[in-house]
Amino acid sequence: MEPVTLVVTALVAGATAGVSGAAATAVAEAYEALKKLVISCFRRGGIPEESGQELIDAAAHGTSPRAALEQQLAVVTGGRFDGAGRAESAGSS
Repeated sequence: MEPVTLVVTALVAGATAGVSGAAATAVAEAYEALKKLVISCFRRGGIPEESGQELIDAAAHGTSPRAALEQQLAVVTGGRFDGAGRAESAGSS
């Protein structure tokens, strides 16, 4: 699975997770951290925070919005995600 696809899959899973108790807290915290990271990528790529938030929120509601989120994230990261929310340089692995 490509890194961008993995990030989008995790965002959708976090938004739609149906867990309870301590697991719910952990999932919610991880989801919020990942969402902040993705929004940060969008801001660095010139996408306003509100637009990034809308893309993330919509992704849980169908394949077309999910594809739009994945496409925009791939554009702003060059298709590579380094875990710190930056596009990796072409020579990185």
